[in-house]
Amino acid sequence: VEDEMLFGLENFGVPHDQIEERISQTLATVGIEDLRDREIATLSGGQKQRVAIAGAIAIYPEILILDESTSMLDPKGRREVMEVVKTLNKERGMTVIDITHYMDEAAEADEIYVLSDGVIKLRGTPDEVFSKIETLRSAGLELPRAAVLAEKLRKAGVPVSYGVYDADKLTEELCGLLRKA
Repeated sequence: VEDEMLFGLENFGVPHDQIEERISQTLATVGIEDLRDREIATLSGGQKQRVAIAGAIAIYPEILILDESTSMLDPKGRREVMEVVKTLNKERGMTVIDITHYMDEAAEADEIYVLSDGVIKLRGTPDEVFSKIETLRSAGLELPRAAVLAEKLRKAGVPVSYGVYDADKLTEELCGLLRKA
């Protein structure tokens, strides 16, 4: 892992007296400092993705672009990678562009762009975008899992509000309905 990080830093011309500090700091940021001496081949998919992200952020970019970074990961690995992304965005102020077909990830974004055939079909906050169900589906996208469940509950007669697209909102909504019952 350290060699992987070293390769990128040297290629970007980071001065040798800064490399050790950057490696240590970056590995800690993505929560993999304990993997520093491990061989890449022995890592899980989520760990490999975090190493890749660490290598990218070690050069201190202003913008990080991820393309389907969690597509081959199990739910645990997906959560691990997305926690790192949130940390970079919220605590470091890094702009993160996450290209994904996984709508549960998109639901956590500040702003969403929906592209179809090279054209922006929708742009807005998750509330705005996920209220356009037919436009999403025509672009070949599904709603986040919580929104699908909310839709099924509404069809079954449970008065779940529209605009519920993430697990936290759905939980609040259902708890509120239970308190009223």
